[in-house]
Amino acid sequence: MQGAQADGSEASYTGRNSTTVEAPKSHAANYRLPSLDGLRAIAILLVLVGHSNVRPRVLTGRFAELGVSIFFVISGYIITHLLVKEQQRTGEINLRAFYLRRIFRILPVIYVYVAFVALLGALHRVSSPNTAGFIASLTFLWGFIPGSSDGVNSLLNHTWSLSIEEQFYLLWPCCLAWLGRRYAGWIALALIAFSPLFRIVLYQFSAVRGFIGWTLYSRPDSLMFGCALALYEHGRLLRSAREALKKPPLVILVIGVLFWAAFAIPVWYEARWDAYTIHGACTALLLLHFVHDPNTFNGRVLNSRPLVWVGLISYSLYAWQQLFFFGFRASWLRSLPAKWVGAFTVACLSYFLVERWSLRVRQRFTARYASQRP
Repeated sequence: MQGAQADGSEASYTGRNSTTVEAPKSHAANYRLPSLDGLRAIAILLVLVGHSNVRPRVLTGRFAELGVSIFFVISGYIITHLLVKEQQRTGEINLRAFYLRRIFRILPVIYVYVAFVALLGALHRVSSPNTAGFIASLTFLWGFIPGSSDGVNSLLNHTWSLSIEEQFYLLWPCCLAWLGRRYAGWIALALIAFSPLFRIVLYQFSAVRGFIGWTLYSRPDSLMFGCALALYEHGRLLRSAREALKKPPLVILVIGVLFWAAFAIPVWYEARWDAYTIHGACTALLLLHFVHDPNTFNGRVLNSRPLVWVGLISYSLYAWQQLFFFGFRASWLRSLPAKWVGAFTVACLSYFLVERWSLRVRQRFTARYASQRP
């Protein structure tokens, strides 16, 4: 496992139990969604533990895979939630504004990281990725450009998950805008149902077997669980699930199944990607519970300031951890404490110097151009 995606959703902490999700400029109100930053923090911490290369390695790597799945479900949920709210409020989805927000949210951080890796490679401080790796990272086409997944690209291979998310951002809003919530919901449920079967089919072809779970076409259900949750969370079935999840033993059971799927299934047989469906279902249930019932003990932990802060910097932390965990040659930088301290330090710098700056630029830019129709 070479990397994991930290969700790039627009969110900022404004209170003990809330994540304020930035609404489009056409609407001044903010959507308060509890627990999301805390869940992002859990996900990125799982990724870091998985990348720490401690023994037994076969087990610690599963933490990273689980962290990826959690990020994907969160991303599907929050993006769909924002788009549905906009459609309910204005009667349409402004795709121009959405794509502008995504560009300013995602590109600056990862482009700065890729440029820094290129500089270090030119100075022979790290192993330089090949041209295919750079192109795939900048265009979010990991796995589609020959040579982009080669081992020499270890410092960029974590963009596989960014590629999945960016391709999702390109397709899913159009689906919602053009087909409406009803048909989009059917598509989400169909992808959830058929993705495990499609992975079995893909497994029969050795040419693509190694890419199962690392590409959008082989793993749409991880995102669709979040999308379906946002579309149906107020329906009768999920309202019943919310009531049931108010019982702590059931929450513990869901968490137990989630980790069982992450660790037990891969040990049984090679096709560990069968666990993705269970990851998605369990994460969606936990997301439903913690977003709507944040005042439980676990909810208060997720909304504590330390976890919220880690969640806020999770995207920068995701981008830069790859350099510290897989890149530097100096022995003192390869120690476990140095990896963690270095990754968190640079992530904080990236958050304040790049993310916050790009947010300010985006606000000015979208205020001027997002409202224009082609």
